[in-house]
Amino acid sequence: MLQAEITSLSNSLSFNQQENLKFVDPQVVCVKEKEDLDRKLLRTGRIHEFRRVRELKKVHEINELRLAQDLKNAEESHKSLLVQELKKAEDTHKSLLYQELKKVDEVNELHLAQELKKAEETHKSLLVQELEKAEETYELRKVHELKKAEETHKSLRGQELKEVKEL
Repeated sequence: MLQAEITSLSNSLSFNQQENLKFVDPQVVCVKEKEDLDRKLLRTGRIHEFRRVRELKKVHEINELRLAQDLKNAEESHKSLLVQELKKAEDTHKSLLYQELKKVDEVNELHLAQELKKAEETHKSLLVQELEKAEETYELRKVHELKKAEETHKSLRGQELKEVKEL
């Protein structure tokens, strides 16, 4: 009896499952269709996301290339400006050096001219002093020789007079 009841319940369960499947089957189909649509939507979303990411990467790469080109142009411009500034600085430095050298040369020439003038004046002064000394010495010698000659003359005259008196 228990066996009959189990069989009856089993049959009834089987029947109920089949009936439920009839009711559930459209729902299951709808759920499956919904899941398929969700998967397709998800796949489509992923595709769109992939495409969007790919486009963003392209835009990013283009922007990086532009930025790299802008940076390169800025560096070249900066280098060019640095070269120009360096040339200006070198030219200014050369000009200032030339002016300084010119000033130093002028000062040296002026100093040399003053030294030469002083040397010439000193030389003239020494020449004048030597000339004056020479003239004084000449005069003194002349006076000395005249005195000597006078003394010699007096002495000779004195001797002649003595000789003449003795005679």
